[in-house]
Amino acid sequence: MHLFHVYVWPLIAVLAGNCAKGSGISGTNGYVEYFPGTPDSQVIITAAHGGYLKPSSIPDRTKGCLSGSTCIWTHTCGSTSSQCTAKTVRDTKTKELATELTKALETQTGKRPHLIVNHLSRVKLDPNREIGEATFNVAAALTAFNEYHKFITDARANITGAGLLFDIHGQSHPEKWIELGYLMSKKRLNENNLEPTLSSIRSLYNSHSTNMNFDALLRGNNSFGGLLSNHGYQVVPSPGNTSPGSGNYFSGGYTVKTYGSRNGGAIDAIQIESPYALRTSERATYVAALTAVVQNFLDLYY
Repeated sequence: MHLFHVYVWPLIAVLAGNCAKGSGISGTNGYVEYFPGTPDSQVIITAAHGGYLKPSSIPDRTKGCLSGSTCIWTHTCGSTSSQCTAKTVRDTKTKELATELTKALETQTGKRPHLIVNHLSRVKLDPNREIGEATFNVAAALTAFNEYHKFITDARANITGAGLLFDIHGQSHPEKWIELGYLMSKKRLNENNLEPTLSSIRSLYNSHSTNMNFDALLRGNNSFGGLLSNHGYQVVPSPGNTSPGSGNYFSGGYTVKTYGSRNGGAIDAIQIESPYALRTSERATYVAALTAVVQNFLDLYY
């Protein structure tokens, strides 16, 4: 691992820079981009909240209107409500994290993951929400949303057999742990009420249910969290943090719900929520660890 960090990282940084500048398949106006993987890749990496572009032609996502208990997400709905405030905080350096992880995996395995990136600031578009909240029904944002999700659909179609999607996010929770989202709620994790049919890794469990229980797959020694915690990180869920307890935790959003295997198919999905330092000053070491863990996890289960 040390040799990988010292000798390979400069090359990854150069390649990642080229990728970030835009050498993939661009959507309209370059707002979203797809970097296709190699034909033998089983991995998709998505980055929805790390974009920087703020075109004035797309109004900012601010507040929608409340109708009963439902939010109406448009700029023309009338009197807005604080109960329908859009989340617009950028997940700092997650686009870079996703790009560098993609390149590191290609370097280590010879297989380039599929990478889908949103270049728009979250104040303009949030593709990890349902379409109304994501776009406020603004035409250019709708186009970018549809293209972003078409790229994910294309990537899934380009994977033969089982695959794994990683949705890359960032959080600023005081616990400063890595939160892995499998669509298992905080309550379910705390109460040990785990239901594999509700999970974004349902297909993975079905493939290994004869020799491994769901709890072990979710937070055992050879779970993704278990493997990642072996690199010295605090991870939830994992053997050391089997549940969030009273702590903060994101269980997974629109992307893993839509493209994981909860509702069928052979593509699983995990949302990775990383604390600030791992996305910034400690990113190089973190990317190296994630690369090793992804490779190990694929070798074990895919």
